Amino acid sequence: MTKPYSVIPQVAIKNNIDVLYFACLIPLHVYFTEDGQMDKRIFLSTWKEIPTQNEVQYNLSNMTHNSGTTNKEILNKTNGSM
Repeated sequence: MTKPYSVIPQVAIKNNIDVLYFACLIPLHVYFTEDGQMDKRIFLSTWKEIPTQNEVQYNLSNMTHNSGTTNKEILNKTNGSM
């Protein structure tokens, strides 16, 4: 049985003595901008700064998806975008 996902970030800090585990209560507004959009250049530069060892990849099968344009339209409509 797998555990359900948590919306509370769990953190582990390892030092030369022990490993400390704790959960962070972070206000939801920290994760979002008011208009729901991020500048594309900032997003790409931030994405490229993620170290390779922090990346995790999964192969998903039997998935259906919309085009990128359709997804953007849905997000813009949901966010009441420009």
